[in-house]
Amino acid sequence: GVHVVEMTGQPQIERKNDENSPKIVTPMTKNEVLRGIFNLKTDAKSGIVVQLQSKVILKIYPDTEVEFPYVRWETGDFDTLNLKRGRLRWQSEVASPIILKSDLFQVKPSAGVFTFDYRPENPKIEVFALEGEIPFSEMNGEEAVILKAGEKVHFTGKLEDGEIAYDVLLKGRKIPQ
Repeated sequence: GVHVVEMTGQPQIERKNDENSPKIVTPMTKNEVLRGIFNLKTDAKSGIVVQLQSKVILKIYPDTEVEFPYVRWETGDFDTLNLKRGRLRWQSEVASPIILKSDLFQVKPSAGVFTFDYRPENPKIEVFALEGEIPFSEMNGEEAVILKAGEKVHFTGKLEDGEIAYDVLLKGRKIPQ
């Protein structure tokens, strides 16, 4: 399951009962077990370390927002994690079935330690492999770059009218420009 192992400052949890319900914002508590639909938010003076699975630790840095579209109540399992903005560190002893994504990229992190820094206002994603290796491509991109320990890659998208511009391909797949 998902639970808070460390926190600094006053990070917040924004919860929803379902997709259409209003958001309920509450302060976070250490060792809290997280389920359902929620976002974790940090301000300039807060940070969080969350255990995602027995072998995966997620460090959420200041000024970051991470969306958990749905963590199952019964098992604590989930499929997707959405980096809305900011920086996080993914540390895993095993390849994970969890998809980490933003509006610019989508990846299933392998075993290792990686940082992801997403700035939607630019829009720019930077990925740094501290340990291990990770295949990286822009969202729905055909070719992936294999990042090895010590390597960094970044991708900058294009904004049109305040929104990320996409090339729409066959079968409705979108690739950021």
